[in-house]
Amino acid sequence: TQRTQMYREQVLRKAARQQAPSFEVFLQQLQVRIDLRRPNASEMARVCQLSQRTNQMNSTQLRFANEELLKDWAAGDGRWILAAWVSDRYGDYGLVACAFCSTAAEAALVECLCMSCRVLHRGVEEKLLAKIAAEAEEQSLEQVLIPLLRSPRNDLMLNFLNRVATWAEVAPASEGSLVPVGRHKGRGSLAPAM
Repeated sequence: TQRTQMYREQVLRKAARQQAPSFEVFLQQLQVRIDLRRPNASEMARVCQLSQRTNQMNSTQLRFANEELLKDWAAGDGRWILAAWVSDRYGDYGLVACAFCSTAAEAALVECLCMSCRVLHRGVEEKLLAKIAAEAEEQSLEQVLIPLLRSPRNDLMLNFLNRVATWAEVAPASEGSLVPVGRHKGRGSLAPAM
């Protein structure tokens, strides 16, 4: 089954991690590939599933119970979904992250950023944010805003947003805060290079 194959792949990754002299070497050996794009109609069920099942890496707990609700949300002016598919030398993780974005004034607003913990620390969250920033720049938007609504389980998202805030040289993330990523201190790009 697919689940059995995923377990086998995870055993291989764990063994590779234990044999690697450092986490950086392990990541290089994994040969992670990240495909960022808009999901198509046949992938919306998985997008809904990610919105419902992610807790630790979920910025606002925005949930879509079914595809119809997701389609209604996406039909709003200036809204788009950016998703990440990840694979490595051991196998395919599939669609593992989504950003639910909208345009608000002069900014791209990430209404919710959610990601499976299976790909945490593989560079996915950074690449996804960089792609959002690139799309914001293409639309002549000045910054990317990432709200945070704390939950009992989303400390991992808080930590990620605090790394982003440090890079952007803005106040750390806190309950209800917006982490703005803009052209800070003369940087030419909205995208963090973390």
